[in-house]
Amino acid sequence: MTTAPAGMAPVFHGWNVWDVWQASDPDENILGKIWHAGISPDQLLRLWVENQIEDNAPGANVSDPLNPSPEHFRGDEVQIIGKPSGLEVAAARESAGLGDALQVGNEGSEALFRSVRFYNRGGETVMPWPRDKNFVVDAVYTPSATNPLTNAPAPTTAGAALGSAGDSLAHALTALAWVGGAVGALFVLSKLQRGR
Repeated sequence: MTTAPAGMAPVFHGWNVWDVWQASDPDENILGKIWHAGISPDQLLRLWVENQIEDNAPGANVSDPLNPSPEHFRGDEVQIIGKPSGLEVAAARESAGLGDALQVGNEGSEALFRSVRFYNRGGETVMPWPRDKNFVVDAVYTPSATNPLTNAPAPTTAGAALGSAGDSLAHALTALAWVGGAVGALFVLSKLQRGR
């Protein structure tokens, strides 16, 4: 899929890259169920992107499927990057019917221009153009097999990282058990030798 109907944004399988305008003074309740006191602007952006996909893109999946604590790592699958280069725009804010006017945040507030990438483990889909009072997607880029932003391997999941650590721990415990068993056997043999 390279195009989406007017008012819709494509969500590709694999890596996706978006340009986003972010309010410098977001409202108190921008994330609905997540109150943002003390959360950095970077984390707010990550949370917003993940929530947009989760709530509005049927079949897409950005969250870590093996995350042992969904709220703890929420938004961590979204990466903030520098302005992308070498990618073509698949859809833009103007083509979504939002026009040239851009109002993000409260009256007179500044908008911050950010770029993000995230990995969709789910299927390719479309969603209503991502926007609210505090954020608006400016452009969605078409993935390219030759661009390192979109042809990179899938990110490692927290569950997989824990699985690798668990495997390492299991190997260490097995080795420790072998060493402990060998020491125990030597101790028993030593006692048997002295008893003769």
